[in-house]
Amino acid sequence: MENRPRKKLSRKMIGICSGFALILSAVLGSLGFYTYYHNIMDQYQQYIETIISISRSYIDADDMTECIETGEKSARYEETQKSLDNIKNHSQVEFIYVIKPLNDGAVDNAMYVWNAVEEGEVEEFGVIDSLGDLSGEGFPEDMAGHFLGAMDGGEEVTYISNRSEEFGYVLTGLYPVLDSQGQAQALIGVDILMDKIYTDLQQYLIFVVAGTLIVGALFLILFLRQLNKSVIAPVARMAESAEDFVQQSGKKPDPSELHFRDPQVHTGDEVELLSENLNKMTAELVEYMGNLKQVTADRERIGAELSVATSIQSSMLPRIFPAFPERTEFDIYAELKVAREMGGSFYDLFLVDENHLAVVMGEIAGKGIPAALLMVITKTLIKNYAQMGYSPAKVFSETNNQLSESNEGMTTTAFLGVVDLTDGKFEYVNAAHCTPLLKHAGGEFAALPAKDCFVLGSMAGVPYWQQSVRLVQGDLLFLYTKGLPEAENASGVQYSEDHMQMRLNQALGEAYELPDIVRLMQQDVETFLGGAVRQQDIAMLLLRYFGK
Repeated sequence: MENRPRKKLSRKMIGICSGFALILSAVLGSLGFYTYYHNIMDQYQQYIETIISISRSYIDADDMTECIETGEKSARYEETQKSLDNIKNHSQVEFIYVIKPLNDGAVDNAMYVWNAVEEGEVEEFGVIDSLGDLSGEGFPEDMAGHFLGAMDGGEEVTYISNRSEEFGYVLTGLYPVLDSQGQAQALIGVDILMDKIYTDLQQYLIFVVAGTLIVGALFLILFLRQLNKSVIAPVARMAESAEDFVQQSGKKPDPSELHFRDPQVHTGDEVELLSENLNKMTAELVEYMGNLKQVTADRERIGAELSVATSIQSSMLPRIFPAFPERTEFDIYAELKVAREMGGSFYDLFLVDENHLAVVMGEIAGKGIPAALLMVITKTLIKNYAQMGYSPAKVFSETNNQLSESNEGMTTTAFLGVVDLTDGKFEYVNAAHCTPLLKHAGGEFAALPAKDCFVLGSMAGVPYWQQSVRLVQGDLLFLYTKGLPEAENASGVQYSEDHMQMRLNQALGEAYELPDIVRLMQQDVETFLGGAVRQQDIAMLLLRYFGK
């Protein structure tokens, strides 16, 4: 492990608590700001709606429409002007006005109908816009879009928040004025200045954040003092004892010479319990290291013996090819790729006599030395009985009886086939093994019709059914163990028999020689696994029949 610079626990806790206090301040301030802001906005919007409702009650929309069209102020118009002026004088709004939107995006984007004034405003500001006056620069150009949208807003107040250099932050409420036909003819606008609200909000936010930081700082001081007494200092003593123990382990090869210094923690809580358990753990660790030293020596010896056993097991399988270079009736090749553990997959190929070739593919249900030993016995029995001239069915019957006598729960699946090299007759028996694939000349690989029989070594006296098929020149037989179709990648997807059969047919278009075909299959499996470890052995055997 790298000797990276370490930070003290106390500094880490200060950083964590300080960060927590800052985050808490930000969260509380934000929540308070959000709540306060929305409550104030709701109150002001309700106030605007009340002013709009009162103002609307004084407006005769039909008379207003006629005044707009003629440009003349009627008596009703003058009464409404006085009412709007009175409302403004007795309210807290900045502006009350009625406008008629004109066009979008222009400077003159609205025409005034009414503009409420307070006492003294005319003397202070001069002429106030009234009926027929255009807005000019009174409203920004983009306000035309808000005006036109408010005209189509139905019976809902449209709110707009904006900021101007002259008035600061302004909240505007717009509501359409409908004539007797229900058509919007103008808008009632009410403006309230929001600068004081934003100032109050900023002061509130500063107060909350500052108060939280002060309280957090006081809490942090008290918390760290208690933390140092109850946790940091005891943990530091335990760390020193553990470091001393590690240094001893690097200098003293004999575990019995190691000693762990008691950190003397008496906090009366989980930290003291941790210290006690650390003392017990190091004592057990010293004992374990002594045992491990002995176990490691034994395991190295067993590993060496297993390596020799694996080598002996592999040497019992035919590995020299061409296996029968003097024979022209057939070509044959086989290969076994073992998994991490010693397994029981095997194959065999031998001449029964001058005119008969036997091929065997089998697999023991188990791992390790017992499976390897059973594999050797099974392979030997099958070969001996076959070379005695027995039929494939009788070979398996005798082998099964022998294995069942002393079987302790391990069984064998196997396939045995004998081909007559003179006429191509192929007799075979399948004892619950993977179904071989047969390719006739000019065709593709397909499953060999093979009736599954009982596994070998499970029960004596069971029958085995023998079948046969006629091989012709160019036929190709493929035997394999289940480790091939059941190979599983890191995603849990299996290679599958369908993919195996498809890839085998493709390989025939890429290579002719049997070793090359097997190599292509092995490469495809490794690509499919994508680095995942094979859990089962993979054995493959290819037989091409030429005949005489």
